[in-house]
Amino acid sequence: SIETNKEGYIQVNDRLQTHAPNIYALGDVIGRYFFRHSVNFEGEYLMRVLYEKPSTEPISYPAMPHAVFSNPQVAGVGQTEEELKMAGVDYFVGLNPYSASAMGGDVLQSEYGLVKLLFDRQSHKLLGAHIVGKEASSLIHMCIAFLNMGATLEDMLSTIYIHPAFPEVIRNAARKAKTNMLGSS
Repeated sequence: SIETNKEGYIQVNDRLQTHAPNIYALGDVIGRYFFRHSVNFEGEYLMRVLYEKPSTEPISYPAMPHAVFSNPQVAGVGQTEEELKMAGVDYFVGLNPYSASAMGGDVLQSEYGLVKLLFDRQSHKLLGAHIVGKEASSLIHMCIAFLNMGATLEDMLSTIYIHPAFPEVIRNAARKAKTNMLGSS
């Protein structure tokens, strides 16, 4: 009695239960996310609610990050500019090339690479972060944490960044976002 949707994915409810009693599904077969880290999250959820602390709480996904392990790497979390425009969200951007940071420019002499941060104009909350360049899949973790914490531009700017560590490129994008926010106020 396991049912699939029109795309062929197994149908589950908000607790990852199929239509069959006591049968759960997760990962690629349910068609939500296609990442190893998303199925790990779903598996940890099921272990917790079925065995460790049984409950009926629904699964609640935080912003789902992604990375492409190409050269250069591509990574992101949260909304894109296109999604924000389609939703009519008033936002501002901080865009910073790797070359405009000590590690990216002076040490690694990056010819490419950039960080783009997207913030809500009213609340200043981080809505999305997108990185292209060396170690993008590692750098994005800072933004994943900021996004999941509901961090604002001010939170990101009040963080101390080690110099000349690579995460300064994120701080520099936040600084540019502040300049862009003030310039268009």
